[in-house]
Amino acid sequence: NQNNEVALNGIATSLYKENDFINSIKYYNKALSLNPSNQEIKNTIISIENEVENQKLNDAIKFYEAKDYVSANATISEILEKNPNNLYANYYKGVLLEEAQKYDDAISSYKKVLTIDPNYSLAHYGIGIILDNKENYEEAVKHYDKFLNLKALKKEADSYTDFVKNRVLELKKYLEGLKSANGAS
Repeated sequence: NQNNEVALNGIATSLYKENDFINSIKYYNKALSLNPSNQEIKNTIISIENEVENQKLNDAIKFYEAKDYVSANATISEILEKNPNNLYANYYKGVLLEEAQKYDDAISSYKKVLTIDPNYSLAHYGIGIILDNKENYEEAVKHYDKFLNLKALKKEADSYTDFVKNRVLELKKYLEGLKSANGAS
C-alpha cells in the first residue's frame, strides 16, 4: 500500500539491509511524503545519502590507485555535482588535475578545499608541490610551511613531512643565495 507510512518505511529498511541504497532512499522519501514532519526518516535519508557518497568516494580512490583516471574523475564529478563542498572529493579532484598536468586547475581545487577546511594540510602540500615545480619557490615555501605547521599542531609526521622539511631547507638556502647574489650585484 503506497499510502501506508509504516509499510513504506519497512520496505525502505529491508532494501537498505540488502544494500539497495538508491531504492531504499526512494521508499523513505515516499514514506516522508506521507508524514513530512518525520525527523527520523529525514535523518535516515541523510545518513544513507552520506553513506552512498562515501562509497562513491572510496570507489574513486580505488580507481585512482588503479590508475583508471577517467573512472576516478567521473566518480568525483558525480559526487561534486550533488555536493560541491565535499572536502575529499575536491581534494581528489585536485590530485587528478595535477596528475593530468592541469596545474592551475589543480591549485584551484586545492584552494576550494582550503575554503571548506583551512586546516586541511594536504591541500597546502599539493599547492606547494605544484608551485615548487613551477619554480615559484617563495610561494611554495609559504604553503610548505603551512603544511608543516598544521602537521605539527596535530603532532603528525610521515614521509610527506620529512620530504617537506628537507625541501623547505633547500629552498630557503637557495632563496637566500639569490638574495645575496642580487644584493652583491
